[in-house]
Amino acid sequence: MSRYFFHLYTEGSVEQDMVGVEFPSLEAAIEDAQRARREYLRDEEIEAPRAQRHCRFEITDKDGRVVATVPPGISRSAFQLTITRS
Repeated sequence: MSRYFFHLYTEGSVEQDMVGVEFPSLEAAIEDAQRARREYLRDEEIEAPRAQRHCRFEITDKDGRVVATVPPGISRSAFQLTITRS
């Protein structure tokens, strides 16, 4: 199990994940980030529809390296993934 940290970037702010979560693989962490992003967009759409255009998760490892990004897609169900392998 590896620990990954999900840092949420929205328009004008960053929420740093200081605790992280353990996952069996990077792919499992990415799936969880996708789910979390869908939930965030659903909740934020009620308050601020523009938020969906300015939301991404950067997933980092225990050393602080960005290993994946879940950036804004064309639609909430279409995700573009960037995976950085070292």
